[in-house]
Amino acid sequence: MLRWTLILGLELCLVLCPVMRAAGAGRSSSAAPPNASQAHDAESQARRIPRGTVVEIRLQNDEKIRGRMVESAEDHFVVRWVNGKEIEDRTIALGDVKSIKVLDGKPSRAKTIGRYLLVGALGGAAGVVELAKGKP
Repeated sequence: MLRWTLILGLELCLVLCPVMRAAGAGRSSSAAPPNASQAHDAESQARRIPRGTVVEIRLQNDEKIRGRMVESAEDHFVVRWVNGKEIEDRTIALGDVKSIKVLDGKPSRAKTIGRYLLVGALGGAAGVVELAKGKP
């Protein structure tokens, strides 16, 4: 049992090291200020989002809208959102969009890495307990 626990802990470490390195590599130390190219990116992203996708849209006036993409056209798109107790369709001009985030329900990268670290720590703790039991 002890051998398998140690092997499992070692395998988890071998798997987690590259994952954590890759997770940290994509981050930049400073956020870039918003500019025209980011607005253009938001417009092209809005055109590529399929119907039915849940999105969070930040407008140029910093208003946030969460809803489901209903349709997309050349100069605008329509989002179905909940306004109080009412469900409404809101037409948003692409020029008014600051950013779009797709909310797909997957856990974030940080949560996934945290779960792997927890499993690795538990495996390591189990190995230590097994080592302590084996020695008089």
